[in-house]
Amino acid sequence: IIRVSYLHAVLNKKYLNVIPAPLTVGSLQFLVGGLYSFILWKTQLRPSPILTAKGKDAVNKVGFYHMSGQELSMMSLGAGPVSFTHIVKALEPFFSAVVSALVFGKWMHPMVYATLIPVVGGVAYACLKERSFSWLAFWTAMGSNLAFALRAVVSKSALTAGGELGENLNSVNLFGAVTIAAFVQSIPLFLLVEGLTFVDLWKKALSSSTSLDLVRGLVLSGLFHYLNNEVSIMMPCSCISHLLSCLAHFYWHLTASR
Repeated sequence: IIRVSYLHAVLNKKYLNVIPAPLTVGSLQFLVGGLYSFILWKTQLRPSPILTAKGKDAVNKVGFYHMSGQELSMMSLGAGPVSFTHIVKALEPFFSAVVSALVFGKWMHPMVYATLIPVVGGVAYACLKERSFSWLAFWTAMGSNLAFALRAVVSKSALTAGGELGENLNSVNLFGAVTIAAFVQSIPLFLLVEGLTFVDLWKKALSSSTSLDLVRGLVLSGLFHYLNNEVSIMMPCSCISHLLSCLAHFYWHLTASR
């Protein structure tokens, strides 16, 4: 999963350097993931989810947080180096613990919060020492942490709702439906912010790459993005395990980028 995450991040940065339109690229990744799920459902390789009205509301809510987190991550990657974004992203377990406690009233063992203190300090120190520090990259990565923390807590609540939300709504199918909802919700955003410039950016990118290379790269980045998230969802873990995973991701990105 760490290698998939690394490939996803590197492909993101590579194509954001060629096509500096993070919202549009992020939305296209949702499209790739949504098509992947749709094909699996249509070919009956996975049972298709059947959502109730309450289920659709839950999917749209989680989809909004997923869309916000992804688009903010893309903006952060576009504004700074990959390693810096993942330094800040190491705080995601901290945000999950805080959101779970303050917003939803679900408190964890005090030792869980104690283990997060050194991480917060380490991230702060690393940010101060970062030569390529960018406030835009920092705040968008922090916003992404908050959005993904809300996504994690709300999606967990949706999975424990039982049959109220629909049929065949396991974690994998929920993420597929959430990805489709995120794509639909991202359309107005990227059209409003980048819709007028994307065509020109695409034409400019063709001066150094072919259309086939660009499309293939965007499809691969979208597929790696989806698979990275899907594997994470299929392997639910505690806050401490999530913390260790994020630190492993950070170390991999940091060493691989040197």
